[in-house]
Amino acid sequence: MRDYYTEMRNGGFAHEKGYAATLGRWIQYTGHGFDYEDDGGWKFKICIAHEDVPKAWNIVTNIILGNSYPQSATVVGPELLAQRKAQNSEHKVISIDTLSTVSPARYMVMMAHIEQELRAAGITPAPVPPGERAVSNSQYIAYGYDLQPNGTYNPEHEPKRNYNPLKHHDPYAAFKVEPLPSALNVKPDFLSLSTQDFPGKEFLRHEWMDANWGSGQIASRLPILGMEMSKVQKIMSELSQQGLSPRVRESKQLGGLVIAVEGEDAIKFRSINPRVPEFLKLQWQAAHVESGGDVVRIPVGDMSNEQLVRLVVDLRNSGFNPVPHDSKTLGKTVRLKGDDVRRLESLRSQLRQQP
Repeated sequence: MRDYYTEMRNGGFAHEKGYAATLGRWIQYTGHGFDYEDDGGWKFKICIAHEDVPKAWNIVTNIILGNSYPQSATVVGPELLAQRKAQNSEHKVISIDTLSTVSPARYMVMMAHIEQELRAAGITPAPVPPGERAVSNSQYIAYGYDLQPNGTYNPEHEPKRNYNPLKHHDPYAAFKVEPLPSALNVKPDFLSLSTQDFPGKEFLRHEWMDANWGSGQIASRLPILGMEMSKVQKIMSELSQQGLSPRVRESKQLGGLVIAVEGEDAIKFRSINPRVPEFLKLQWQAAHVESGGDVVRIPVGDMSNEQLVRLVVDLRNSGFNPVPHDSKTLGKTVRLKGDDVRRLESLRSQLRQQP
């Protein structure tokens, strides 16, 4: 993994992916668009042993840079770290700010991902500092409200006595990190894998939606709006154990947050998550139009937005040209015509012949 800690310490990290680093007793980087006027007041603290600070910072930074919304994070610098080692002080060493304009659910997903990666890397935890609240089941993560009424932060040399001294509503009170499953023996050749290699895996129980962009970039995405946090964490953990780098993104097309695997990871993912496109299972209705061409239609009036998007994306990814159409008898439909009709029937015939 890239050594972000050393790069930032030596001033070699500047304006990467919209982030800029500042150096001092603390090393801090802030993403373009992170507006402190929207400071949420809540801060996450990652409590780890001094000797693991650089390694943990690299893990945290790698995850943060992969998020689609800006972050601000701080880590103790080398001189202050050495001073704390000598004093055997276990105050916070990494902190992550929050914005009031970003949903707490996003931060909880990200922090659970960080927890998972820290555990996988064998990072040694440290005691939670006084005045911070430990996240349930977490080995590393605590949090607290640090913004004072005058707009400044609690001084580092004056530890808080209460994690929420101003009695604000706590959006993280129910945050719980789920226990991680035991590590799998992952085969190096992803193309040889099938669903039989992953019995009972949570990520195989959901319908992922593929996307292809004009640049040739591909992705598989799973909407997580309304999904239980424990399932989101389990899916992120399982994907990471398969050597993938899942990211939490916001998708306007899918109406909210999604787990995404992209690029080369998407190719690997599709080889371990084969699925029959839903459009091959549907009962298409044949018709004949005045131009003499054959047409097949599927009613979509009762479909959810997610189902409709999945149908259209699957068809396009499979080389079809779906067209919306209002039918007097069927209402709103998606239809195929011409060569697409013959291709569809050929694929459906192959599916029926499979054991």
